[in-house]
Amino acid sequence: MKTARARMIFDCLRKAVQAEGAGLTDGQLLRRYFAHRDEAAFAVLVRRHGPMVLAVCRRLLRRVEDAEDAFQAAFVVLARKGVRIAERQTIGGWLHGVAYHVALDVRRRGARRQTKEQQVEDMPHPLVMPTKDQSELLAVLDREMARLPEKYRLPVVLCELEGRSRKEAARQLDLAEGTLSSRLATARKMLAKRMAGHGAAVTGASLTALFASEAGAVCVPGPLVAATVRAAGGVVSAGVIALAEGVLKAMLLTKIKGAALVLLLAASVGVGTVSLTYRTVAAEPQAKADAPRPTARAVSPEKDDLEALRLEVEALRVSLRATRERVKVLEAKVDRTLPQKKTETEREIEHKLNTPVTLNFTDAPLKQIIDDLRGWENVNIYVDQLALDQEGVSLESPVSVKLENVSLKSALNLILKQVHLTYIIKDTVLQITSESAAR
Repeated sequence: MKTARARMIFDCLRKAVQAEGAGLTDGQLLRRYFAHRDEAAFAVLVRRHGPMVLAVCRRLLRRVEDAEDAFQAAFVVLARKGVRIAERQTIGGWLHGVAYHVALDVRRRGARRQTKEQQVEDMPHPLVMPTKDQSELLAVLDREMARLPEKYRLPVVLCELEGRSRKEAARQLDLAEGTLSSRLATARKMLAKRMAGHGAAVTGASLTALFASEAGAVCVPGPLVAATVRAAGGVVSAGVIALAEGVLKAMLLTKIKGAALVLLLAASVGVGTVSLTYRTVAAEPQAKADAPRPTARAVSPEKDDLEALRLEVEALRVSLRATRERVKVLEAKVDRTLPQKKTETEREIEHKLNTPVTLNFTDAPLKQIIDDLRGWENVNIYVDQLALDQEGVSLESPVSVKLENVSLKSALNLILKQVHLTYIIKDTVLQITSESAAR
């Protein structure tokens, strides 16, 4: 009887959370998650976009286990990098691209395992041979959709893959319904043209039918939703972590290389502009001085041009060397900035931080409270004294707190907030440090 009552209460709470999240945009849910680590908000995102993400993974991967690992990894990437897209109204297009590339990575790894004696060509997209099989056509569609400009990809993801009405999609994208319909039609034409390049003769209308046959056909199992929400919080298998880190690293390297190319082009344009100005200004007095001597006028500009070209080439070489060094430095930081797999000790610390505690201190020194916490929960706490000194915070700073039956994590946040400090879990210990040092 008690079990049935507990289930009833749980179902009511779950429905209430879903109902509350239903009225929020993706960006609002993301901001709630990152501000408060609100797992309920993240669960709404998983349920909202899960069918589309799982469908992408299943189309590229044969094994159910591989598809579910890729599904979890896509949302782990969202939990790690989603703060950068939290201002968007909808994240469906972004998630489609992440899911596609995660599933593609799983597919490549499987190919390498199966054919160790044969080197597998590492292409940015899989060369899927078109067949009459619907899943293969959809896999090719996923590939081409990932290459569409975002303003055309988003309407397709929302209307075709997630089954939203044009009115709802237009509202989420902050577009007039007519504008959305126009972009959707353009996207269909672009996709049909690209599909034709793979030997698949499809029209805009047949694409709609193909999408319609897939929309809503995938249901994400409840246990997979729960496991994905836990994975976002750090409780995740090594395989899923490896997939997520691979995509995160690829995203970062793409950004680094893009920035390097922009820098090199900017340097090239800058040097070219300077050399052109130099040649123009230098040629004017030379032309005036040599007007009576046409022979000299023909020789001098040629020498000027060669010298300017030499200087331009040398400047580009210097700029290229500097850019390469910068890229090396940034690439060296990649492994240090990517999230690492948590150790057993770090997981134990996180478990202890969820333990409920009752605290009652009035103007107690911060050091006393830290010592008491060490003893109560047997947590290995390290105080970053250098960071505290830089912030001008003393362990003798008075702190007042009165809390009953709250998690140690919440209590610690409230205590440290009073003295503008925070904590991180690093090198198997809980470190109390300044907010700037933690960043």
